[in-house]
Amino acid sequence: MDKQAIQRLLRRYEDAYNRKDTDAISKLVPNSKLGKDPFKYTESYHVVLEKVSIDVSGDRATVTCERQITAVSKDRGPATRTEQKLDTNIRLRRGGADWVIESVK
Repeated sequence: MDKQAIQRLLRRYEDAYNRKDTDAISKLVPNSKLGKDPFKYTESYHVVLEKVSIDVSGDRATVTCERQITAVSKDRGPATRTEQKLDTNIRLRRGGADWVIESVK
């Protein structure tokens, strides 16, 4: 049950970034420091979490995954496409009935 709830949270995390929805990202990751308008010069931003491994221990959980980010900038001149694959650790805690992302590194 916990792993399914965490998988749903991770899908909401991906979706929030893919929509460039800073309000949703801030709710999912309360400690995020996105700044005023992090997507100002970004035409598109796409996040996919792959190779996901979830380890639950009581009210804490750790997700180890590969975070793939594809971004297309719209800052002056032709659009620039950037792709990254990052080994990522996501730390979560249970907040009541829900899980909350504490950090993404």
